[in-house]
Amino acid sequence: MGAEVIRLVKSERPDVVLLDIVMPDMDGYAVAAALRDDRALKGVPVIFITGKDLMPEGIEKRVAELGAFDYITKPCAFEDILAKVKAVLG
Repeated sequence: MGAEVIRLVKSERPDVVLLDIVMPDMDGYAVAAALRDDRALKGVPVIFITGKDLMPEGIEKRVAELGAFDYITKPCAFEDILAKVKAVLG
């Protein structure tokens, strides 16, 4: 699944990527790192969406390390997602 996300981002060039942290073959952190390491994709903003029960400081640290824009914890309201996306797109 993670490789498919990378392939789709390369082919579709989205304005923002909403990325779950827990995925079957690559976690969202690995996918975000791969996007960041690709010169053509490193500017694509990533917002993590996770239900993973982590301390917020842990998520915030990883978000900063990977250059991601932000994160949202599940369950979340559509309005929360929309607000984060609007913040990215300005």
